[in-house]
Amino acid sequence: MKADSAGLARIGVLSAIEAKGLEYDAVVLVEPSRVLAEGPGNLYVAMTRPTRRLDVLYSGELPAGMA
Repeated sequence: MKADSAGLARIGVLSAIEAKGLEYDAVVLVEPSRVLAEGPGNLYVAMTRPTRRLDVLYSGELPAGMA
């Protein structure tokens, strides 16, 4: 995560499509079922962006294979 001019860490909010091709130390994946509904490739992209940590937040059912 990069720091801004004041030396504070920045947090970015991106869709899976916007994050495609990028890497992050940590990713928070919110409602993976909704991401999957947009396309299975989107869930794959979202889950493969972090290099160190992936946190998953959900309120409903998780997609098959994630439970």
